[in-house]
Amino acid sequence: MRTSSRLDRLLRAVASVAFVGGAVVACSSGVSKSGVDQNVCDGGNYLKVRGLVPKVPVDYMELRFWAASDGPPLKGQVPFEVAESSGVKCAKASDQPKCVKALDGVENPKSGLRGVESQRRVTTLAFTRGDEVGSIKTEAELRAFVSMTSVKDAALLAWSRGYDIPCSDGDNAGATADGFLIIGRTGNTCGGNIDEHRLHVMRTGEIFVEETKRYEDGDSDCVPPGPT
Repeated sequence: MRTSSRLDRLLRAVASVAFVGGAVVACSSGVSKSGVDQNVCDGGNYLKVRGLVPKVPVDYMELRFWAASDGPPLKGQVPFEVAESSGVKCAKASDQPKCVKALDGVENPKSGLRGVESQRRVTTLAFTRGDEVGSIKTEAELRAFVSMTSVKDAALLAWSRGYDIPCSDGDNAGATADGFLIIGRTGNTCGGNIDEHRLHVMRTGEIFVEETKRYEDGDSDCVPPGPT
């Protein structure tokens, strides 16, 4: 009877862990971390621009989040948010005011690096290099822009493909003979699941998925919020 009592307590404990808030939650240890011994996060945050190595050096870079729109912004409306930046804006330009004006000029992009992320947000990467002002709007342009000599380059390429970079579970990157390893995740727990992926990012910019595991089961009854 004593053994049966202990078994009953064990079964009740398992049942209490399996259900959280009425939804089934299951987490795994994730994909293999073999060769993953670096971290692209800083203080628990994935900073996408800091540490990035362009193929041709730049004076300044900024990651922009645009509110997707079919037309120009209203008068006085700021069309984008600068999410991150690195360097000094127009530092080596011969005419700095002209350079700054060009950098801040409205692009109104129809698509960007994370176009699949949200129908209401478009991401671009703007930069200055001497008198040159440029903007990266596609994955092909990003591959041509980065040198692919650091894990930060590989991580941004994976992120632009739609993979989120986890910062809460230790190392998430590593180097190989022909490229880099990046740990990425896709999905969400509201109406879906989160999968973890072991990505092999080649120095040519190609991305191969070496392994995928379900990281967390979501709540099938959850309804994602609509457009705001």
